[in-house]
Amino acid sequence: MAGTEIFDANLKKYFNASRGAFSEVTWTEAKDGQVTVSSDEKTIVVEHFGADDLAKYVGNDTVLAMAGLDARREFRLFPTGRIVQPKLKYPKPNNSELRLYFNDEEFKVKEGHFWGVFERGDDIWLFQATDVFMDRIRKHGLASEDGGSILEPEVDDYQSEINQKAPSQITSTQKAWSRDPKVAAEALKNASFECELYPELPTFTSRSTGYPFMEAHHLIPMKAQADFDVSLDVVDNICCLSPFAHRKLHMAEFDDIIDDLERLIAKRAALLDYVNITKDELLGYYMG
Repeated sequence: MAGTEIFDANLKKYFNASRGAFSEVTWTEAKDGQVTVSSDEKTIVVEHFGADDLAKYVGNDTVLAMAGLDARREFRLFPTGRIVQPKLKYPKPNNSELRLYFNDEEFKVKEGHFWGVFERGDDIWLFQATDVFMDRIRKHGLASEDGGSILEPEVDDYQSEINQKAPSQITSTQKAWSRDPKVAAEALKNASFECELYPELPTFTSRSTGYPFMEAHHLIPMKAQADFDVSLDVVDNICCLSPFAHRKLHMAEFDDIIDDLERLIAKRAALLDYVNITKDELLGYYMG
């Protein structure tokens, strides 16, 4: 894929965008923390900020500062909507090459990933995604087969079985990927049966195990299993949550769970690398 490819209907739907464009990050761009804004991305960026205004921003920071100019521009960062301010300018006098210069603490591009821009309403957004994730959206979208959320409701029999003294394999008549209660039970045991998000909240003791009753939550949703070459039903992908925390992740507004999700994700950097998914891609599952 390249920046000249179509930002198609599935991408527009997923990002809730009127238009967008994306390009692959090169090794040099990742090393230098800057990208060349070319082709379709350049059209969007220039039209959004105005060609005449951008034409003033030529040269290095010292030259711009002497002219009383600050090259920082306001973008929203997908999926959280947080405002970031990379520098946008023409580094060479002939205005032939427009570049974005990022602060690593705000937005760090990675070699081989795709960076892109899109417009939603009056705002312009930045995003980064793997090629696998972009292909997934373009080919299939991220909605489930029945048009519902990518997050499956957890099967009651599954949660109950996890909290037995000796979990066994169960079958389900629901359309869902199979999950092994023994794997989930191991994850809860590793977490000492303590909620990873709200350990201070009261819980109750399971009559079967004698431990606090906790539920298992697959951080990368099992409904996305078809898009990955490795199993998502593994201990590292399973969070130990109280019933309250678990329902919150499934039912609450996205803005109310961002902090919770980032805490869970921060503990699982190795998992994300292994599965080949970025934090922003993972957060995207919870937006619908």
